[in-house]
Amino acid sequence: MKKLFTALSLCMALFAVQGAYAHGDHVHAEKLDAPTAIVAAKEGLTALSAQGYKVGAQSLDPSWASLDGEVKAQGNGYYIVSFKNPVQGQTLYVLLSDVGELYDMNFTGTFEGLE
Repeated sequence: MKKLFTALSLCMALFAVQGAYAHGDHVHAEKLDAPTAIVAAKEGLTALSAQGYKVGAQSLDPSWASLDGEVKAQGNGYYIVSFKNPVQGQTLYVLLSDVGELYDMNFTGTFEGLE
C-alpha cells in the first residue's frame, strides 16, 4: 500500500511539473508545406549521404544528394518524399515529420505505424 501511495504521489507531482512547462516562452515549430518538405528531406539526405549513412545494407553515395525529390504521400503529421536515382535504378523514400524532423528512410516506401 505504501508503494502504491508513493507511486501515485510521484505521478501527481510529475503532472504538476509538466503543466509549468506547457506555458513557457517558447516557439512551436511551424508545419511545412510540400515544397518546403522536399527541401528539408533533401538537406537531410545530403548530410547523411556525405557521411556514408547506410540504408539497410547499402551506403548512400553522394549521388543521392544531387537528385530532386517529390512528395509521394502526406498524412497526419508526416511527409514521405521520394528520390529516384536513375544511375542506381532505385528510389529512396524519406519519412519526415510535418515540421521537418527526419525520421527514417528506405527503398520500399513503406513505414510502420503511419496513419
